[in-house]
Amino acid sequence: MIPMKTAVVTGGAGFIGSHLVDELLNRNFQVWVYDDFSSGSRRNLECHHDSPHLELVSGSLLDESTLHQVVQGKDVVFHCAANSDIAKGIADTTLDYQSGLRGTLNLLETLRTSGTNNLVFLSSSAVYGLIDSAASESSGPLLPVSIFGASKVAAEAFIGSYSRLFGLRSLIFRLGNVVGSRMGRGVISDFLSKLSENSSSLKILGDGHQRKSFVHVRDVISGIFHVMNISHLTDDRPCDVYNLATGTSTDVLSIAKFVQMHLHIPSMKIESDSSGKAGDQPHIILDVTKIRNTGWEPSMLSDEAIQLAIRQLDEESTLK
Repeated sequence: MIPMKTAVVTGGAGFIGSHLVDELLNRNFQVWVYDDFSSGSRRNLECHHDSPHLELVSGSLLDESTLHQVVQGKDVVFHCAANSDIAKGIADTTLDYQSGLRGTLNLLETLRTSGTNNLVFLSSSAVYGLIDSAASESSGPLLPVSIFGASKVAAEAFIGSYSRLFGLRSLIFRLGNVVGSRMGRGVISDFLSKLSENSSSLKILGDGHQRKSFVHVRDVISGIFHVMNISHLTDDRPCDVYNLATGTSTDVLSIAKFVQMHLHIPSMKIESDSSGKAGDQPHIILDVTKIRNTGWEPSMLSDEAIQLAIRQLDEESTLK
């Protein structure tokens, strides 16, 4: 992609979005965060509260007028905004359509008419659904098991078509299960909370053998900027897709043991709820050959990412 100095981050007050903002400011970008603060928090950006290079705009992706004002003339948009609660999206089946697909369509229309041509979209391994082998960018058909995943598939399709038809240059990153500081929800926070209340036993959803490709948010950010730096999108190839993870995975029982060790709990009983969780992928491992072939490598593997995230999240909970 061409040199850039101005950026909009939708969902920039959220978990991954706020880390993107950190890196953009570190690279001397002028940054506009566009967030409705339904799940993101100003606390995630408080270390930049006096920065003259950051502007926070409270707004919805459904507010086309405000969105256009913020996006117009900027070099690049990082599209992170989405519903991050899969269970909530199942309870309210319009949520992922509104925040995911319709919001993305509004953003694409804004890009088409505003003179901003560069888009980075954070998609998810949820697009792959139930898949027996390691999922690569060419795996298909894409049959997600959650409405969240379905909204990501649809958003990817629209991004691809808008890129081809209207001259956008788009990078799509299908992220593994991202962990790290500022993570508002997830299995690590859940286990830390449960064991702080009762260290003798831990109830987990499923049989504990669910296995995912976990990746630290630090590596997600480095991977995104690495690909942006080496990417050469053209009229013939205006959009590209990358899996972004570590190539390794961790199961739920291992996460429970890591939390147990971190909290210095000598023994605990693990109780499993075999019913599992609706919309969950029991097993998803991402093939990261494509991004590795560009010269990028993660700084830590899945187990290491989990253990660092445990320390970070426990420290954050102590400071609250």
